[in-house]
Amino acid sequence: MKNYLKSPLFVLALVINMSCGGKQSETTQTETTASSENATTEEAKLKTYKDFLNTLDTTNLASSSKAGEEFQKLFANTDSEINDSAYSLFRDFHERMIMPQQNIIDKDNNSYAGIFGGVEVSKKVAEHQSTLQKNGFNLNQTEGYVYIEASYEFQKKYVFDRLSPAMQSYFNQSQKEIAEGTASDGGLIVEPKILAERVIFWEEFLKKYPNFRWKREVIFEVSSLNNMLFNGLDNTRAFDYETQKLNAAYQEAYNFLMKSEAETQAKKMLSEYYPILLKNKMKDSPQAQAYREKLKN
Repeated sequence: MKNYLKSPLFVLALVINMSCGGKQSETTQTETTASSENATTEEAKLKTYKDFLNTLDTTNLASSSKAGEEFQKLFANTDSEINDSAYSLFRDFHERMIMPQQNIIDKDNNSYAGIFGGVEVSKKVAEHQSTLQKNGFNLNQTEGYVYIEASYEFQKKYVFDRLSPAMQSYFNQSQKEIAEGTASDGGLIVEPKILAERVIFWEEFLKKYPNFRWKREVIFEVSSLNNMLFNGLDNTRAFDYETQKLNAAYQEAYNFLMKSEAETQAKKMLSEYYPILLKNKMKDSPQAQAYREKLKN
């Protein structure tokens, strides 16, 4: 048997292989180290940002702009997942700023309600509203109560182009829904068909991004939309108060949902619910009520 260990060609091949293997190992180790160091640096930026937010005064409206500017400074070249985490911190901080300002409004809610009633308001109220808007807060009203909302438009200018595709999709849809509104004074301010469109969007969103960081929030949104779609609200009931017949706007929404190509859970529920309505000539019934009650559980 030939002794390959004494073969010059074998020895040469072994030397070359060991040399290349060493270089590959060194390269891999270098890349791994660089990746690890980069991840550590990005995590450190996240902690730096969190610490920075903790230094800001939530009662000072200028703090919202400072939070946005610091986001842009720290997360210009970081991974989109890190940026999503940073945006979560920014959004939470922006919303924490609401309560101190809401407390101010609550002390004189009637004066602020004048903004929505076409009444000339005091200089103090007008200036407060203007300062709120400049710093990313909008005033809204329901049943005479004036409340503050954080503006997605304000947040967008600081963060949007640095977010992941999932977060950008979430951001755009949330911004759209806030602009359209949903309900006020115990009734819908959008057509039920809009609710059906939103249900489809969010269910498809969860299929596309099953590990989305705010998944629970989206699931709650879907549940809320389905509740309004199947039951209506006090002042925009799904069934006419006198005739107990399904209102045309809800029937349009149901038809739209059933004809949709998207295979959603809402569509599946409706395929079980709609025959119950048909049996009673599209009127409410104990059977229909029992099905809607089942959906709440």
